[in-house]
Amino acid sequence: MLPAPSRPRPAAAGPRRPSTGTLRPPGSSTARAVRPRALGGSVAPGASAAPQDAAAKGPLIKEFGFRSGFGDHYQLGPLLGSGSFATVHVAVDRSTGERFAVKTLTKRFLGEYLEPLFAARVRHEVDVYRAMGQSLNVAHLEAAFEDDVAADLVLELCEGGTMWQRIRRGAYSEAAAARIVREVLRAVAQCHAKGVILRDVKPDNFLFLNDREDSPLKMVDFGLAQFCSPGDVLHDRAGTPFFVAPEVLKQSYSLPADVWSAGITAYQLLTGRFPWHNDPDIMEAQQAADADDAGRTGRAGGGMTRMTNKTLFRAIISSEFDYSWDPWPAHSPEAKDFVQSMLQRDPEQRPTAAQLLRHPWLARLDAPSAADGGGGGGGLEGAPLSDTLVQRLQRYGTYGRLKQIALREVASLMLQDGTTLQGLADAFSRLDPGGSGRVPFEVAAAELRDGGYDLSESEIRTLLLQFDLDRDGTIDLAEWVSALMDWAKVEKRQEWESWVHKVFDQFDADGSSRISNEELARVLCAASGDEELCIPDAVPAALRRVDADGDGYVSFEEFLAMLHTSEAEALELFPSRRIARGGRRTATPRGGSPAGGGGARAGGA
Repeated sequence: MLPAPSRPRPAAAGPRRPSTGTLRPPGSSTARAVRPRALGGSVAPGASAAPQDAAAKGPLIKEFGFRSGFGDHYQLGPLLGSGSFATVHVAVDRSTGERFAVKTLTKRFLGEYLEPLFAARVRHEVDVYRAMGQSLNVAHLEAAFEDDVAADLVLELCEGGTMWQRIRRGAYSEAAAARIVREVLRAVAQCHAKGVILRDVKPDNFLFLNDREDSPLKMVDFGLAQFCSPGDVLHDRAGTPFFVAPEVLKQSYSLPADVWSAGITAYQLLTGRFPWHNDPDIMEAQQAADADDAGRTGRAGGGMTRMTNKTLFRAIISSEFDYSWDPWPAHSPEAKDFVQSMLQRDPEQRPTAAQLLRHPWLARLDAPSAADGGGGGGGLEGAPLSDTLVQRLQRYGTYGRLKQIALREVASLMLQDGTTLQGLADAFSRLDPGGSGRVPFEVAAAELRDGGYDLSESEIRTLLLQFDLDRDGTIDLAEWVSALMDWAKVEKRQEWESWVHKVFDQFDADGSSRISNEELARVLCAASGDEELCIPDAVPAALRRVDADGDGYVSFEEFLAMLHTSEAEALELFPSRRIARGGRRTATPRGGSPAGGGGARAGGA
């Protein structure tokens, strides 16, 4: 066995077009990155604080509580990329041969403690990845490791290159652009449903899983993401200048800022340029760049525009955007209306990402078949299970382990009470013809593999791990029901709160009317002795997600709120991956990517 290479130190980040740099909050631990002028700002009273602010007020820590022994589980492979904050390598699972990406973040210390801003950023990024779970629109977090030198985030590997690399080939067809924009908006809508604002939606942060033209698209890099509930207002400038919303420049913004950035991306996909290209100052800058390039090369045109942030920001705030030059006359009125609605300068007038998924321009993608892509209308909760199976598993994968275990216990109570299970028991029995009460992992995998879904082997494994809470290699009926049930309907039953209280009392072993750290540890680890699930950070991570009042316990009210399924978690936010009737699936080998894919990476460096 080859020894793992020694840990590299992060290298300085190079320029990434079409950006003039990344705006980062003041005090960011990535201060060595290129920073434009006029950075600064604060968080409004009562608004979400940046993770750095929270860390500065919290206790100092010596470690994150992640798993140990990265080298025992993975073989480090070739370098994929590096930046001022991290390096990204290929990592090969020693037991399965599956390929991942590992993002290595060299630890920064103040004495014997982790530097607070560094610790906040790493923990925050891991928490956001965990909140997004196993969505197929995100390059998911497989595991987090640490040793004395660094933290290693093992992520899904995407080998089809960035969206930006494909945009450079020229404008997309309208239909192709619509399919990609829908995946971008699904990712944004899922983040917003979890109270996460991305603050850096751009083509460089979306990767194709493989090099197929119809490859799935995955969001990566939560480095600037922030937990932000609807109505919260942020004031620190953050993002990539070409994609920031006007209100970010004015230092008063919230979730709609991500919709603007997605709108700039949609404009690029449809035209191959930015919407302010005909601004007089920018046209003058482009002409000067072309003349300079012609003087050096003897070729007309082709110069790279060198504009100041002041010019760019003025264009973002006040320039008249172009919707008349080619290729706009060839695009449909629906496409134009769609992009214009996203690029309204008043954030209050912008549709949400979830609303945009129902826009006629995207809805017509589903016209040939209700199961072709799983976007479309809002009636998916009543659709056949086979059409929504993958969507249900993704949604369940965003719940977090504590909620998943609690829902399994609620499902067990429903089974004891003989409650109607929305046809899920019949579906389970078809996979368990012998009536053993358990379905082997491989039987369920075959259902996904051969059931008309466009999924890689890696995605199949990841989705099915949501079922198997006790990691015994089989799926029982309670696990099946808890993962696939429409819990929003169950919440409307009069027995709902009684069921939840019984589960709460079961977890509250000492009868204190609150769940302590020790009780949480028993709940999270008793179902499985898996080292991955019983790490030191398991309980703190669960509390960060559930403990709303920060007292270090879970009250019944917090427990009940955790189990609530909101309208923001609709199935239409997730791709169904159903193959269109009459369509054909291109086989994807184990590991998630065909051989020869270029531009592989996952996560932001």
